[in-house]
Amino acid sequence: MPIKRACIGTTAALVATFVLSLDAATAQDAAPASAEIRSEPNLRAGQPAPPLAVEAFLKGAPITEWAHGHIYVLEFWATWCGPCVAAMPHLSELQAEFRDKDVHIVGINIWEDPTYSADTAKKVREFVAKKDALMGYAIAFDGAAKATDRAWMGAAGRKGIPTTFVVDRAGLVAWIGHPSELDPVLAQVVDGSWDPLEGPKRLKAARDATIAACGKYAESFEAGEQAWEAATKPFPHLAAAFEDRRYAEMLAAGHVEQATRLGRAMFEKAKAKRDSIALMDIVVPMLDPQMSIKTFDRTLVKDVANAIAEVGDMNDPGPHICLVQINLLLGNRDAAAEHTAKALALAPADRKEAMERWLKELAAAAAEKPSAPPSKN
Repeated sequence: MPIKRACIGTTAALVATFVLSLDAATAQDAAPASAEIRSEPNLRAGQPAPPLAVEAFLKGAPITEWAHGHIYVLEFWATWCGPCVAAMPHLSELQAEFRDKDVHIVGINIWEDPTYSADTAKKVREFVAKKDALMGYAIAFDGAAKATDRAWMGAAGRKGIPTTFVVDRAGLVAWIGHPSELDPVLAQVVDGSWDPLEGPKRLKAARDATIAACGKYAESFEAGEQAWEAATKPFPHLAAAFEDRRYAEMLAAGHVEQATRLGRAMFEKAKAKRDSIALMDIVVPMLDPQMSIKTFDRTLVKDVANAIAEVGDMNDPGPHICLVQINLLLGNRDAAAEHTAKALALAPADRKEAMERWLKELAAAAAEKPSAPPSKN
């Protein structure tokens, strides 16, 4: 499952609304308005890792030192951060994959409230308990003292979450970045081939080439495939990270048959993992007006809707919001209205008004269209 969720216009918004039932305006990697001003960075890759001085470990064994020969992944998050929550299933997969390689993943909660109180820790504990199945790794709470925030995020000059740090087997900071790029970094840190100074440069070049390769599908399918193969060869993990963008660009270029095959493969993987967010990635390109998708496979979209209803928590408004959008896309306005009512009935009181306003805007925009876009099947 790709962790990256901001390849195309509305992806992050959809993920945030799905996971946290927030309105679209909340969907970005960011800090709350109360976050401290970050100073010039003095913590960089290649330097000794600072201590980990959190208030409490909420899950997993506490980490008191950087054990020689072990690797640590620290991912800073908050309950209100949609992309942070979207990253959790894949972080769990990475922990399971690399557990026998002495890799320890720790999610560290920061920036939870503008002003911390006893209710802050309670809120985070309840969230961890509710999302336990998504979080197959250790979880820590930084707390009001913000000691770890200052020692890591502040020292590195990081202004948004999620942010990920990797500590190598020698106790040095190997990498600082966004979790969307963690896979190729972690694989090389594990096998000992990662260079903390040159590695990020090579990774950026490969990422830029992969993004450019996706655009080559506009020239021809063959041009896109050749560029994709060449771009992802240095870092094969990027193929998974940018799979949704590749799929979207295929659709936008009119390569519907090829895109549908890729979309079907994405669907099977997401359904097997019961990953509702990855399922929604298959539909997001058709919902984004900037992509101008003119033709898509209706059967695949219907299968996505059925799968979301099957694997999603239907006592949460998120799946219903997704199904509203899918049914509007397919022209099923009665079904969209039904899921709208269910989403609003389940919405938290402080989000209900914004959610209702946004859903009305979606319905109004759909009503202006004479019919659903031309589609296969």
